[in-house]
Amino acid sequence: MGTNKKASQCENRALKFRAWDEKQKYMAIQGTPDLETLQSFMFHFGEDILMQFTGFYDYDGKEIFEGDIISFTDVRDCTQKKKYQIYFDNECGSWYCKNGPELCNILVEQHNDDWKRSQNWNIRDDQYISVIGNIYQDPELLFKPLM
Repeated sequence: MGTNKKASQCENRALKFRAWDEKQKYMAIQGTPDLETLQSFMFHFGEDILMQFTGFYDYDGKEIFEGDIISFTDVRDCTQKKKYQIYFDNECGSWYCKNGPELCNILVEQHNDDWKRSQNWNIRDDQYISVIGNIYQDPELLFKPLM
């Protein structure tokens, strides 16, 4: 049974990155999220395709990064599974699901009318979200139907 991280952990998320080395077909993952490790990681992989940690976790506690492909079934509408690619929209300043909603609209819900205060967001327990791959190592997942 999976567990969801609390929204407060998302608010104070660590700056973590991973990098896709296109030539070597290798995904490098940053270690400890401290300044020294981050600087070393950027020195070695700064020319590669960088993906930032969103601050969100899937149902099983796996970190969701930019470029990940997620699948989910909203238990309020179990008619179909959906899958999306995660990306950051610089214009809006938010994580989004490509051709879909804001990532936080899937993962969190408002529990009162004061939507501008971040402490009013709770992780939704009715969303069973799973990271199923990423667009670099598993691009075919975007085109395969979900079972």
